[in-house]
Amino acid sequence: MKEKKTNTDCEKKDVEQNAAVNEPGTEANPESIEEKVEQLSLEDRLEKVMAENESLKNQCLRSIADYTNLKQRSDRERRDIIIQANARLIGRLLPVIDNFERALSCIADPSVSEGVVMIYRQLLDILQAEGLEKIDCEGQPFDPHFHEALMQEQCSETHDNTVLQVFEPGYRFKNKLLRAAKVKVSSN
Repeated sequence: MKEKKTNTDCEKKDVEQNAAVNEPGTEANPESIEEKVEQLSLEDRLEKVMAENESLKNQCLRSIADYTNLKQRSDRERRDIIIQANARLIGRLLPVIDNFERALSCIADPSVSEGVVMIYRQLLDILQAEGLEKIDCEGQPFDPHFHEALMQEQCSETHDNTVLQVFEPGYRFKNKLLRAAKVKVSSN
């Protein structure tokens, strides 16, 4: 084994001496060959590190995009849940509004009526600020999406399928139907 090592060392010296002879003015430098080999391996390592860096950068960008999408989806789901919960609560309050309207039509004492009207308007203002809309339907064409026909009456003075009377008003909450209006419809 030592002989091979010695032969290799000798061959290396011969190559370096030949290089020095072939190139005048340069000295044989055993470190320059090793530096070239080391420099090539540094370039290879640099390319590998740059490729890995690019891969990690892409993973990071995908993770950020996934997080942003998740956040948007969870915000949208949270808003939808809040709207559904509010719609359910307001739907349960609609009979209270109906009872207020019935009470207002029966109260004879103006001082009592005035107080009840104030409470009724305050309740309606709060609910309307949250997104409750009363469906306006008297005199409008019948729409089965918003109206529930309880009666039909022949009337030559109006167009066919026109709402003549509202028995119970309909309501929407944020463009979602909470309750269809119960109406009487004309027919010719």
